[in-house]
Amino acid sequence: MDFAGSFNKDEVIEYLVKEHDFRMQGDENTLSPRTILDNDRFVGRNCLTYMEEIRGFVTRQKIYNKLVQSLESQSVRSVVGCHWRDWVVQQGTRLAEARNKSSNRGLTRAEVTIYIDKTGQIPTEKFIEEALLKIIEFIPKELVYSTPFSKTWEVYCNSFIHSLVCVDRKQNIGLLVYSYNEITGKLSGQLINDFESKWKWVLENLTLNGNLPVDVIDINTWSTTMEQSKKTDYVVEVIGSRYFKAYPNKSSSFKTRLVSHKGCFSYTLGLKEDMTSRLENAGFLPHNNCIPLLANTAANSNSKTTAELCKVEQLTIKLSDECLSRSRNDKSCQQDIEDRLLEEALKIEEIRKPHMLSLKASEKKLKQIQCCIESASTSEMTHLRLLDQGTYPVLSAKKFSHKEFGMRYKLLLQLDEELKTSVWSNWAIANSLNDFLSTEAGKDCYDKTSGFLLLLDQPLGSLTVKGKMMNQYGYYTVFCDFTPNTVKKSSSLAYARAEAVKLQTETERELDNKNLYKSLTVTIKPREELLPYRENPELASLSLGVIKKIEAIAWIAWNGKDKLLVQVDGTMYQAGLDLESKATEITGNSYVRIDKHRFNRNTRRKFAICTVIQAGQWHKLVDYAKAPLLKIQDGSTCVLDVQTVEVKGQKRKLLLTDKGEVLKLKKSKLEEAIKPGYI
Repeated sequence: MDFAGSFNKDEVIEYLVKEHDFRMQGDENTLSPRTILDNDRFVGRNCLTYMEEIRGFVTRQKIYNKLVQSLESQSVRSVVGCHWRDWVVQQGTRLAEARNKSSNRGLTRAEVTIYIDKTGQIPTEKFIEEALLKIIEFIPKELVYSTPFSKTWEVYCNSFIHSLVCVDRKQNIGLLVYSYNEITGKLSGQLINDFESKWKWVLENLTLNGNLPVDVIDINTWSTTMEQSKKTDYVVEVIGSRYFKAYPNKSSSFKTRLVSHKGCFSYTLGLKEDMTSRLENAGFLPHNNCIPLLANTAANSNSKTTAELCKVEQLTIKLSDECLSRSRNDKSCQQDIEDRLLEEALKIEEIRKPHMLSLKASEKKLKQIQCCIESASTSEMTHLRLLDQGTYPVLSAKKFSHKEFGMRYKLLLQLDEELKTSVWSNWAIANSLNDFLSTEAGKDCYDKTSGFLLLLDQPLGSLTVKGKMMNQYGYYTVFCDFTPNTVKKSSSLAYARAEAVKLQTETERELDNKNLYKSLTVTIKPREELLPYRENPELASLSLGVIKKIEAIAWIAWNGKDKLLVQVDGTMYQAGLDLESKATEITGNSYVRIDKHRFNRNTRRKFAICTVIQAGQWHKLVDYAKAPLLKIQDGSTCVLDVQTVEVKGQKRKLLLTDKGEVLKLKKSKLEEAIKPGYI
């Protein structure tokens, strides 16, 4: 509903609180039926909003200056935009009728939003009309002022100091700004796509009058990748230039074409006199800083431009502390994550150090066994008859089924300090080894896994070649004896393997069953030590990405509800809706990470979307997609912990090393057997 006149927000609020049982949002007087919202940072100083329950319906009611809203913003949710042209060209609509009737007094619009509860009951039209009329009943005539549209436009134009154009060269987008609201952060202006093709036309036709400078901010971004680190750095170059525009005849009188947010070339059909009449009726009179033009002819990127731009100075660009701190925060957050990962790695290493040493010892022993087996399997063959008389150390023996001679043993002999060779046994050697294998000492030497008779740190025995002679069949008979060494059980390969596997199995079982951290109860602060709820800062005031230890929590009553406070870095913060829903996850070992900032439309306040991270849940600190691959598995990488994460519906694993690095494997099949240890 529209009303003629305007108002001063501070005066109206003071009157409503004193005379009509209103209260300000956050006040302890919860008995007042109407609450004025503290939402200037969202709607500005020209809009007053309050909540009230009427006959069971929860309503949000507001009044605002329609012209000011059209000049400064496109909508409540939009950051960039305006409705200059829409305000002028409206014809035959409710807004146009209200505008025409109130041109000498100003236009105030009243709106009511009614929230439907679970019952689904819908209010009648009479109820809605009564709610709208009731808004105005609260405001006395003494607080209603007559402010013509032309006066509002004049005051608005007086605030202009320049035309600002920000250009993103990479995206080829231009942002033309007429004004900036310091309270809401909203920009009145236009977003212009494909800026490069129409920049000169835009600067001539859409900027303010020529007596004001045109400040152009060029933003260029590019990335560079370092060869050694393979990291990508993004460079942003910001250059500011100030121009003045003039026609070839030196005239600096320029008209500002009013366009729609749907296109910078928009125009209105009609006669030129009609366009001028519409501007005057809407209050848009010529001003020294802005001469509005409602165009009645089409334009495009090829339209002729005659203005000349004269660059007068290079502007010094000063980034706000917020922008600089945001950049620093990104780096500090990344450093905080790296520090936290290293801290987790050191804690886990301290807890698991004895087990990791046991794993390392068992794996070293198994590697030694494997080396012995590989050495016994890869030596060159020599015929037994080619050996000279003498005694040779026998390093290993393995039984094979020979295609010509039946069951035979393959012996690895040490010829000298460096040279080794393998020979096939004859019947005499085979019988001796069979007899040896039937003894307890022989059984200790036999490794079922590999099939070798083998000792770790000493030869199996010795082979003595006594001589050879040619038999009646024309073959050589070699006379030799095999003498086994005295076997120590600790030297047995089978025993060593069994002990190493046993140690490895027991250690892995202990690692699986051992809790890294004891569950601690979080400290709860008593209410008498707390400030009133609203006097505590909001958790959303912390920067995105920060990770903080939750030192204590507290519950405090506010507006009839229990609200959560959390203590980080010695300060109590309002937790917000998201963290309150996760309060059961908070323990004495918990951290909180600020992931996003969100806005609650009911309370009109910002709150933080958080992740509660328990000590030991290091995998929640990293992005799986950004984790580097473990390229080489040569046993030199110490994996302290393995955690499972869900990636695109699949379960994948992340590995935490003793250096605080988080790695991933290329294929999920490789992850099946991954456990803490050396890989």
